[in-house]
Amino acid sequence: MRHAVDENVFIRSLATHHCDGGLSDAALHCARLLELAGYDPVLIETVGVGQNEIDIASVADICVLVLGPGYGDDIQLTKAGLLEIAHIVVVNKCDLPDASRLLKEVRAELGLSSYAASIVHHGGVPARASEDPPGSADATIKAVGIEARSGKGVDQLLETLLEMDRASRGAEHRQRQRHRRLLGEIKRSATLMYEQALQRRLAAPAMKELVAKLERGELSLEEVVSCQLSAIGEEAIGKQGPNTDN
Repeated sequence: MRHAVDENVFIRSLATHHCDGGLSDAALHCARLLELAGYDPVLIETVGVGQNEIDIASVADICVLVLGPGYGDDIQLTKAGLLEIAHIVVVNKCDLPDASRLLKEVRAELGLSSYAASIVHHGGVPARASEDPPGSADATIKAVGIEARSGKGVDQLLETLLEMDRASRGAEHRQRQRHRRLLGEIKRSATLMYEQALQRRLAAPAMKELVAKLERGELSLEEVVSCQLSAIGEEAIGKQGPNTDN
């Protein structure tokens, strides 16, 4: 709370609005606005992530995965895509008994993932730790333990994050990250627009007749879906006007 009155810090809490990816569009737009306003860095804390809630990977330059003992986080490690989005994994509450076990499991899992990746990228020869910026193909994921309450390990974590931040600010890397982020924003916005258009069509009276034909076997599911996709596409083109090249 001591940062709430800091004139150099702006904090805003936003609901996820039931977004499947764990990150609302409002949060994404706010992050962009803060970036344009000159706030640096911009920190985004997401809801607890799982197999699907990994949209933050397409937005953030550096992803920090925070785990804690006693909350089933060891089970979370088995979820596909969770460790893959992290540039650094932090095990908090290392004063608790199960924390050391969780940290060992994280490092073991990262070791296996790193070895598997080295086989794919280097023809079976394990890659050494790389100094490449976070997010590159050869970047090494770090795992650290901290005690947030006492502050133990927090300074070292901050220094590690600052080193990652400095490495990620190269012009070429920043351009790749910006391109990746914009593609992610386009995908999210397009998906949201499609879902909204589909919801409108599902609520339309004409949908009852399509459902009835589907029940009677007069139309296949693929035909119904194709019909809706075509209608949504025509609706989007109509809103754009005659010039659709852009």
